[in-house]
Amino acid sequence: MRRIFELCFGVLLGLAFAGPTQASGYSDLNAGIAAFTRGNVDDTIKFLNSALASPDLPAKLKPVAYFDRGTAYAGKGNTTQAIADLSACLALEPNYHEALLQRGYLLAQNKQSAAALADLSKLISRRPFLSIPYILRGAIYADENQTEAAIADYNHVIALDPKSSRGYIVRAELYRRIGHYGEALEDNNEAVSLNENFGEAYLERGRTYEAKGDYESALQDYRKSVKLTPGDRDGYLTIGLLQWNTSHFRDSIDSFEHWLKDSPSAYGVIWINLARNRANETDPELAQNASKFDLKKWPGALVRLLMGSASPDEAFKSANVGDAAAVPGQVCEANFYVAQWYLLHQNTVAARSMLERAATSCPKDFIELRSASAELKRLP
Repeated sequence: MRRIFELCFGVLLGLAFAGPTQASGYSDLNAGIAAFTRGNVDDTIKFLNSALASPDLPAKLKPVAYFDRGTAYAGKGNTTQAIADLSACLALEPNYHEALLQRGYLLAQNKQSAAALADLSKLISRRPFLSIPYILRGAIYADENQTEAAIADYNHVIALDPKSSRGYIVRAELYRRIGHYGEALEDNNEAVSLNENFGEAYLERGRTYEAKGDYESALQDYRKSVKLTPGDRDGYLTIGLLQWNTSHFRDSIDSFEHWLKDSPSAYGVIWINLARNRANETDPELAQNASKFDLKKWPGALVRLLMGSASPDEAFKSANVGDAAAVPGQVCEANFYVAQWYLLHQNTVAARSMLERAATSCPKDFIELRSASAELKRLP
């Protein structure tokens, strides 16, 4: 995250170290800030621990020490200690606005949404001309399904920076969530016009076209996105899913094969097999593709199901094992992919039941949600 007050630190330190610096508190603080500037988080923490423990470190310099040490802890992934240090910084200097921003961001990462919103709202009231707090608060509102509030924050983001392609892209996604496709498309078009070489702008416009049912326009934009962003690991997945969901199974095989090559995973093996089966083709590479992945880990049980070495019951049993936070998503996937297995074995009744479960219970950002709905429309 950009350090808004970085230039101020130079002035502060110039004043702090203008005279003799024999005292350990000063020298350790100086060394800690130098390490921070170099990006050496371990040395930052080591020197600032000493500085903060030193009795001769002036109180006016402690907020800087806490802020830099907290940011270093955040860089190491120790969010709890980072938040504690930023809180100590703010207790000493309530107007340290960058600490407020950083703490709000970390609280959001730590799923403490209410506290994060409080920090960001406080910062917005004090610095309404900064766009970053609106961006972060809008993201939290979006995660909390407070879409209208998120849109209001992105209105501010765009007002503060009318040339922000990403601001229009995010607001378009928010409009799309609530079915306001006209407004979404206007924002998508604005993002494209601001930067015609921005692949993500075409990707997002394609998603709006797809939501509207204009599949040909969506496919054109997806292909443009892939061309402009060759390193996009999921570009061909997006194309393949659109083709599969609209029953263009033969075309989807090529897209999924590109995806497996660009972004190797067991899911690529699964989708190639499903597409080949729907196109009435054999999958001679199934075993070879599957051998590249650890089938003892999820979604290995689904691959083994397609290979004939696991049962639907075994797939669901495997889906319920692992990190508690991951289990609902795995069960969603099991419902969808086991339904595909039942369709391949002509058991439409069992498949429909599982597809209905997937369509109503899958997390909103899972690809299986949309594909389950598409599959249900195909069923007689």
